[in-house]
Amino acid sequence: MDETQEEKEKLLRTAFFDIYNGRSVVSISPPEDSALYDPKRPTITGYAKHFNFFDQVKLDEEYQKSFQKAKDSGLSTREEMLETLDQTGAWTKKDESKWASQKQYIETLEQTKSKLVVPQQIKNIDKQLEQARKALLETDAKRSSLIGQTCENYANNQLNSLTILNSLFEDSECTKPFIDKEDVEYIDNRDLSLLISSYNSAVRQLDMDSVKKMSLSGFFTSYFSLVEKNPIYVFNVKNICELTFYQLNLLSYAKVLRSIIRNTDPPKHLMDDPDKLLEWSEKGEKARKLMEKSQDGDKAFSVVGAKGDDYKEMGAERKGTSIFDIKGKDGKSGELGIMDFISE
Repeated sequence: MDETQEEKEKLLRTAFFDIYNGRSVVSISPPEDSALYDPKRPTITGYAKHFNFFDQVKLDEEYQKSFQKAKDSGLSTREEMLETLDQTGAWTKKDESKWASQKQYIETLEQTKSKLVVPQQIKNIDKQLEQARKALLETDAKRSSLIGQTCENYANNQLNSLTILNSLFEDSECTKPFIDKEDVEYIDNRDLSLLISSYNSAVRQLDMDSVKKMSLSGFFTSYFSLVEKNPIYVFNVKNICELTFYQLNLLSYAKVLRSIIRNTDPPKHLMDDPDKLLEWSEKGEKARKLMEKSQDGDKAFSVVGAKGDDYKEMGAERKGTSIFDIKGKDGKSGELGIMDFISE
């Protein structure tokens, strides 16, 4: 293992340590004029709890409370604002329909892409998706600015604050809140932004890309292989709902990717790349179905639109002789014209 690979492995082990323990260490450095500043501890060490199903349910309840509070105070819902905008002509039902059509167009492209197996065709769809998503972002921005503050926006903003404040603790057991309930209302936006950025820095190494790579790493698979039939034993929980979302994602990817490796015999150069492995598995399955005819070496076979390198990328090897590989009367191959087959 080279030095770069060893460093990557160390980072994954550190990330797994956090996922196993269900929390991450947070370093917070408030400015001197902050209510959080302590001259004895200019840099504060805290802990970010990783949420599980039960935590999510509590947050859902808080969202509903905030939504109802906003509605009781007279704030409009998103649906009510859209009705008002239609009446004034600022954003009509026709505009809303066009916005919905943009979203549907993207979904259609994604569905089309999922059915393709030829890499070049997929790349063409990706270009269309990029353009469509860019256009939708512009429409989203205009629509959001016109809709303005709603019950949904208020509830979401409150939820974001509560999520951060409820996830930060002073102790590694995550029993003593970093901010007491009675002090939450005194946290200003600047300090809240500091807590959010500190939290994000602490869990950055636990992004989905890292979790997927971790599920394929040697050190994790050594443990996982021992409890594969009952993977919950990897973590110290009594029932599956106690798994944090990081733990759940890790186990899910480990199960799926190990199944792909075991059942589809992927190319070796994909074994350390979870995204390409998942993509190869999906395309490879379709390609194998398309190429069942090619198992007889005496039969010509090709996939419409596919070139030589495309077959390798699809995870399938073309067998037999394609009509495009037939040699002409002068021994030429490649793209042949009708005159190449006419005898003098």
